[in-house]
Amino acid sequence: MRKQAWAAGVSVAAIGGWLATRSKNASKYMHRTTNKTKGLAYRAVRRHPSTTVDDPVLADRIRSTIGPLEKQLHNSRINVTVENGVAILHGEAKSPEAATQIEEAVRHVAGIRDVRSHLSD
Repeated sequence: MRKQAWAAGVSVAAIGGWLATRSKNASKYMHRTTNKTKGLAYRAVRRHPSTTVDDPVLADRIRSTIGPLEKQLHNSRINVTVENGVAILHGEAKSPEAATQIEEAVRHVAGIRDVRSHLSD
């Protein structure tokens, strides 16, 4: 399974490189393709994010986790701060259900010890 995932990542990178040479935005495309390949390789070896990281890294993890969820819920931007592993959320949620979904997504981020939500409806 790992060899197949690695081979798929290499194939994506090769195709991406070929396409990027024929594109106006070659560097942007190559950067994205490289990051996707790294992510595929990361998952292929079943590594897990470290739970012992500093607060700015945790805040970035939370933002990248809830970004797609905010878009799916048609929600405005949620402000995220992290203090000693505790996530603090501020902003407006479209509904109580949306706020609950966002809070649960944050609870599952590696390294978060607790969530304090100040999301309003």
